[in-house]
Amino acid sequence: MTSMLPVVGKTPEGFLVVTGVYKFFETHGMPLDALFAVLIEHKLMPSWIDFYDAAKRGGMQHDRIVSKLDPAIVDVYGAEFRDQVFDRLRRFRVCKGVIPNTWIACGEGDETFGRFYCSDECQSAGEKRHGNARQ
Repeated sequence: MTSMLPVVGKTPEGFLVVTGVYKFFETHGMPLDALFAVLIEHKLMPSWIDFYDAAKRGGMQHDRIVSKLDPAIVDVYGAEFRDQVFDRLRRFRVCKGVIPNTWIACGEGDETFGRFYCSDECQSAGEKRHGNARQ
């Protein structure tokens, strides 16, 4: 399976982190919960940022991505893990502009993921500028 999904890292639990999961999902039409279950069997973990970014580049809107990921992650990994994934996505950011090849800019955000800040310094400045804390 790793021949189709490039390995980009390893989790502390020893799972290999792979990219290309969204493309595999889109190309083969396999339900996400089934795909995630197969990945677990092979000790593989999707790169959630890569999945989200690939879905955005493919034209999928934020709410649609969340509606696809949420139940599949909960079914396979559980609600607590889903919260951790969404927290990682919440922290996916770069300061002073948009991340190359993505949609996210420092200080932007929405109701699901909160505001994105690249550093504590930017978060402090953003909270002062926007009058609220990161959700």
